[in-house]
Amino acid sequence: MEPLGTTQMLPLEPAVMLAGHRNAPHWKFLISLFSRPNHQVPEIMIGYLPAMNEVPIVLLHCYPFIREASWLAGLFSNVYLDLCMVLQWVVHRGPDLILEALDVAPVSKLLFATDGFRVPELFYLGATWWRDDLAHVLAEFIDRGFVDEARAVEWGRSVLRDNALRVYPFTEGQRT
Repeated sequence: MEPLGTTQMLPLEPAVMLAGHRNAPHWKFLISLFSRPNHQVPEIMIGYLPAMNEVPIVLLHCYPFIREASWLAGLFSNVYLDLCMVLQWVVHRGPDLILEALDVAPVSKLLFATDGFRVPELFYLGATWWRDDLAHVLAEFIDRGFVDEARAVEWGRSVLRDNALRVYPFTEGQRT
């Protein structure tokens, strides 16, 4: 595979676009999963992911392929998933979608993002809904005895902040 330019798009299939973004000194690959009837996204991805085992790969949006994205993130050590705009589109199912993302993928693989753009309210609402939905999921985990409160707080911090800092290694001056 030839090296990609800074933001060159590589069409693998109509349902999957692979974008390489240079974040010196590491390459990051962001893969958007788009809905397409009767399309087997994991079978497309499975052929490409093993060859890129040293490159962090972030599966974006993921809806309606959240379960498949969770499976890929659980299967490959370098694959992460980011639900971003899906929680703004399907607000009434936020906790369900987060639970689905955590079906197979560990908490360390789920990234928070609002996918807000241009309109400040999208950032605010996205962050509010994400935080509230994640709190709902973690409270359920506590109630069912899966984790204690300290672990739930640690997981919340991981999803909302720490996981992204591991995947996107900002310098200290770039962190907010």
